[in-house]
Amino acid sequence: MTKRNFLKKINSLTKLHYKNSKDYEKIINNIYFKKTEVSEIEKVPFLPSRIFKDISLKSIPDKKVFKILNSSGTSSSGLSKIYLDRINAAAQINVLNKIVSNILGTKRLPMIIVDEKKNINDPKRFNAKTAAYLGFSLFGRNNFYMIKDGKIDYKNLNIFLDNFSNEKFLIFGFTSNVYDILIQNLNLKNSKIKVLKRQCLFMVVAGKKWKIKKYRI
Repeated sequence: MTKRNFLKKINSLTKLHYKNSKDYEKIINNIYFKKTEVSEIEKVPFLPSRIFKDISLKSIPDKKVFKILNSSGTSSSGLSKIYLDRINAAAQINVLNKIVSNILGTKRLPMIIVDEKKNINDPKRFNAKTAAYLGFSLFGRNNFYMIKDGKIDYKNLNIFLDNFSNEKFLIFGFTSNVYDILIQNLNLKNSKIKVLKRQCLFMVVAGKKWKIKKYRI
């Protein structure tokens, strides 16, 4: 996408939110002097991320809210809330699919997820971390969650490695989990991970960024 087309899309989004959100309209009127179209990317109206903790900022009516994504939020300052309708939710999955498939290909690979499987009490409301696991797990098969009851599940880890150590597989996790579990606490004597001879693929998520790298163990 060219810079010109990107700016055109952003201006269109600004107008859409201005029209459909009273709170956003107030922000634009009071801070950006009612400007909903700009000629330079540097002048696009921006919002501080904290605002999503302080107010329910959305451009869709309540009856069209399909999902609410909350920030993982370990602080006591509240959680950010992002409201999605069905179109938004479907678009997220489609875009993620195009990005990841462009890197990994269309073939789904066996996946180790470096975390504990979460129970989703409300399928319409969960945090960003759970949303990431749900989204990226679509690109794996025979998904294995490495943590069980707060501990590394060596028994099932070794079963997974017995089944898939001779082919490429994915290891997916957030940076903190990869460091704490794989680097700090994984006991090589209890696992068969040290005997791997093939490449595995790491998908590491760091905050709002993620990257895929190939490693030999």
